[in-house]
Amino acid sequence: MKNKKLFLFIIGIIICAVIVIMIKNPKEESEGDTAEITPMEEMTEEQERQTMISLYYTNIETNTLIPEARVIDAKELLENPYKTLVEYIIETPKNEKLKSSFKNRNKGK
Repeated sequence: MKNKKLFLFIIGIIICAVIVIMIKNPKEESEGDTAEITPMEEMTEEQERQTMISLYYTNIETNTLIPEARVIDAKELLENPYKTLVEYIIETPKNEKLKSSFKNRNKGK
């Protein structure tokens, strides 16, 4: 009976030691497990400057504001951000179910 208790006690200590070792030294990933992604071609400076903005237009059917994404050159925003954004909002949206909430006064000229 004493031998059985001693045996279980030693097994318990071994299991605890293994758990502590595993916690302190987690298995490191081998270099072959991680793949590095390389682009097919280099990005041009113009492509790197492109950013996506959301412009809100009025939905013709529900009269609610709906966002429409546009990809623009960030350089335009740096030069004159307010004017650029207002001009984009005044433009006609690409989605036919949307309309600009602002009237373009220069459209007829």
